[in-house]
Amino acid sequence: MLKGSLYYYIDSKEDVLLQIVERLHGIFSSNIETVKRVQGSVLDQIWVFVYRLVVANTVNYVGSAVFFNEFRSLGDKDRARIVKMRDRHEQFLRELLAAGQGSAEVCARIEPKI
Repeated sequence: MLKGSLYYYIDSKEDVLLQIVERLHGIFSSNIETVKRVQGSVLDQIWVFVYRLVVANTVNYVGSAVFFNEFRSLGDKDRARIVKMRDRHEQFLRELLAAGQGSAEVCARIEPKI
């Protein structure tokens, strides 16, 4: 296949990048739903969250590498949508950490955002 032939199947490189990033964030979103179903302490939920995040990034290491190196190449509209997805994921972890602080399972001196 010639390089130019690829564009018969895709519209642009940005479309491929967007599909890779959306796929990765779809996995992260399913991670949230899995953690919500965890029966156990908040610390158990945090452990499952972090474990599944590490596994997702490890199993999808090529997609993760593309995301971390090329995310800035997305157009403004697509980048803003992906940032909202990322923010949802981060906010969920912050809420878990805050809940852990409330139950004294996580050190209260730790800032959940950090």
